[in-house]
Amino acid sequence: MPPSGSVRPFMRRVFSVGTPLEPAQSRKLDVDMIAVDQVKKRQKDFFKFMDKELEKVETFYKSKEDEAGARLKILREQLHEMRNRRIEEVAAAQHVKEVRRREENRIFDFQGGRSNGQSKKDDDYRPNSRDKLNTWLDPFEKAFGNAKAKVTGPRPGGNSKALQNMADSPELRSKAQFIQNRQADEGRDYVRRPHYHDDVPYRTAKRKLKLALQEFYRGMELLKSYALLNRTAFRKINKKYDKAVDAHPPLRYMSEKVNKAWFVNSDILDSHLHAVEDLYARYFERGNHKIATGKLRSSTGRRKDQSASAFRNGVLIGIGAVFSIQGTIYGSDLLYDPDPVIRLQTSYLLQIYGGYFLALYLFSWFCLDCSIWTRNKINYQFVFEFDPRHHLDWQQLSEFPSLLILIWGLFVWLNFTRYGAPEMYIYYPVILIFVTVVLIFFPGPYIYHRSRRWFVYSHVSCHSCSHNLS
Repeated sequence: MPPSGSVRPFMRRVFSVGTPLEPAQSRKLDVDMIAVDQVKKRQKDFFKFMDKELEKVETFYKSKEDEAGARLKILREQLHEMRNRRIEEVAAAQHVKEVRRREENRIFDFQGGRSNGQSKKDDDYRPNSRDKLNTWLDPFEKAFGNAKAKVTGPRPGGNSKALQNMADSPELRSKAQFIQNRQADEGRDYVRRPHYHDDVPYRTAKRKLKLALQEFYRGMELLKSYALLNRTAFRKINKKYDKAVDAHPPLRYMSEKVNKAWFVNSDILDSHLHAVEDLYARYFERGNHKIATGKLRSSTGRRKDQSASAFRNGVLIGIGAVFSIQGTIYGSDLLYDPDPVIRLQTSYLLQIYGGYFLALYLFSWFCLDCSIWTRNKINYQFVFEFDPRHHLDWQQLSEFPSLLILIWGLFVWLNFTRYGAPEMYIYYPVILIFVTVVLIFFPGPYIYHRSRRWFVYSHVSCHSCSHNLS
């Protein structure tokens, strides 16, 4: 028990009231509490924003992952259908070949084409001149029939033989058995072959499915990069926040929410990638996974050598420059022609050709910008929404303005040398524009037709959208 002298001060300390704050100190305390409330509100808004973005990323990733699973199932079924049709085509070709061989043997054994209908085995048979002629012609007919069969019939290669020897997966085996049991009727002693209404050639189906698998593989790689990029973004944002508020422990939001998200923990995308590599190897590369993986990842490999494109660009620009300079000199001389009509028409023609050259000038600068972006590793294909399947290198893209410079220079030279009838003098620009439109819309598989088709489609879509908005 404390001494009696210390009881009163202790009780005074317990039951005493603190000294009231001065007005300045009270105002300072209020300001500090307001700042704390603002900080808490900002923190709440920040984490609300983070939760919203995390939910957005999670929803998008799940939807794309589900789409990838559904598309992979469709591709697997189409590959199995391609294999079945190819096996049926090869079996039919072998059957026809066997029937032809039996027919040839029958023809050589029996001379059924004789007028008297007698066989070589008859005792009273005597050869005649027609038999000798048939003996000479039969080898030629046989060779012609074999050549025709090789040209018109299917030519099974190594990949087709690999498809014949490939074992079915359990899922496809059960599905094929189910279809076969459904088609079979009780008491029927024959099997009806399926009739395909969409008779697609094997090589066309093979090329399209190859392209579809490559595009699908590339899309899944982009989705995987999307998940990795967003995880890195959340980690960096959380790190900046911890540094600003001196939070302890660090990266708490990452450990509590981001690391438990579906797009971080899901391994379905990796299984899809391995499945596509396995499908590509089994159906197109005879089971060689190394070659299949290399071809699927070739879109992200090194840039190809474009020396031929650079050479063509130089030749086209050089020839076009010679024609255009010479034609411009002739046009400047015609500005001082004694005939005022010729002077007026020449001035307008020079303005039209100048406008055409301005478009080519801007196009050439865009190609030069693409080369600068490529050297600095800027993904301009993604920025300008180029078609990832058929986008061109900047040197290939430069072939378009180079070819148009040649055509433009040729028309300038023809126009101002006054080649042809005098009435054609003012119609050369019309022909030039017509040739340019034909070159852009030409449907043949020449001059990068896929890129030209995408160019026309994208511009028509933009024009339609602007028309609808207006």
